Amino acid sequence: DKDTGIIDLDRECECYKYINVYRQIHVENLGYFIIDSCDENSDGINPYYEVTANSCEIELNNAGLNIADGTYQFYDSSSPSNTILGKILNLCPAWKVGTVSSTVASRYRTFTDLNQNVYSFMSGDMGNAFECIADFDIENRTINILDAEIEIPNTDILLTFDNVIKNVKVSKSSDNVVTAL
Repeated sequence: DKDTGIIDLDRECECYKYINVYRQIHVENLGYFIIDSCDENSDGINPYYEVTANSCEIELNNAGLNIADGTYQFYDSSSPSNTILGKILNLCPAWKVGTVSSTVASRYRTFTDLNQNVYSFMSGDMGNAFECIADFDIENRTINILDAEIEIPNTDILLTFDNVIKNVKVSKSSDNVVTAL
């Protein structure tokens, strides 16, 4: 029913056939999300799907980074192929460079044993070594690089249950547990 949002059991909702794991959802003015799980539920009257999705930057987990040991410049727009960011983007053709802080772009760092997924590297080793923050624009699939020391000012904002936070949900998933033998 259009007015109530209730789906009649006798009618199939046309969009139901498109809900599936790994399908992408676009939320206008926000970005792309990839369905992680979808459970069909019903209370006996109204069938519905409960969908869990992650922002599309999660696809950077699927690209393995295996770069030879050496010293690399962060980024050079005129010759990106031999830079760290250029090598990352070669592995992730759906993503492109947005804005890159000029102070970060000119930095050189030496790496050994770069054998991990792209997202882990960008949010961990790369951020620490180049003192930068990767900002993923999931609407345009661009990666913006900020200088962590210059472009992120400290604020006196404090989020608490007394002022802004209404509720918090903490979930644990066995999908994120890794053990070594």
